[in-house]
Amino acid sequence: MRKLSSERFTRFCLNLSLCLSLGLSLCWSAIASSQAKGAEEKILCQAEAKYHLQGVDSDGPFIYWSFTDVIFKTDLKGKVVKEIQVASHHGDCCVHDGKLYVSVDLRVKQQREPFIYVYDTKTLDYVKRFKLETFSDGPDGIAFVDGYFYIAEGKGKDDPQPYSWIYQFTPEFKEVKKYKIPGVMHYGIQAMTYAHGEFWLGTYSAEGSYRADKELNIISKGLSDMSVGVFGIAKSAENQPRLMLARIVKNPNGTQTAKLTPYVLKSGKLIAQ
Repeated sequence: MRKLSSERFTRFCLNLSLCLSLGLSLCWSAIASSQAKGAEEKILCQAEAKYHLQGVDSDGPFIYWSFTDVIFKTDLKGKVVKEIQVASHHGDCCVHDGKLYVSVDLRVKQQREPFIYVYDTKTLDYVKRFKLETFSDGPDGIAFVDGYFYIAEGKGKDDPQPYSWIYQFTPEFKEVKKYKIPGVMHYGIQAMTYAHGEFWLGTYSAEGSYRADKELNIISKGLSDMSVGVFGIAKSAENQPRLMLARIVKNPNGTQTAKLTPYVLKSGKLIAQ
């Protein structure tokens, strides 16, 4: 057998290393592409709960579904990989830095207290909680944007107040600022996300959902219902903003689950895909 020279052997090793690296890169690219595609399809949460969905978010490979007294972590097909029972009333949620932050209107013995509960996204183990001292009602919609949390304060179903409040907090939940959002909204802003440079606010009101700029100035309202959960996904091929909107699904046995459907913003309207 002919021996390779030292120089040729070194060149051979370098080429082999390059081929292996390229192969691995292509493999990982295929996996990432598959995950991105899966996250943009309709997804049914393959779980049952006594009460309805309150909020939803995703960190890419997994989806977190916050129901009133249970949290489910699923893959992109909706298969449950972890679940935990939680105190009522858990609300909207958002993922940040490996943690799941959930708005909680804690209801014990006729008393209600506003908190943000924090869970580890890998295990769903409880980490800590923060009390929102300035809230007079329970927290609802929550989002994390450029180093700050934005949390909507709830209100009564028939409260005639023609506006709702969204508070800006530091990561330690120290209040920085609050924004007045015009509109008569039953229970306030229920769900919220920040995607494609804008806020998306879900309400139970007749005016539907709201779209706002980064300073929370209203751009439009009357959008498709996103009151039980919303998060952003990649833009369309035409560079149009896209979102995943949640819907409640009632099972024949009286339990509830939820599904996600991709929507695209066209001519100022959210259209289901």
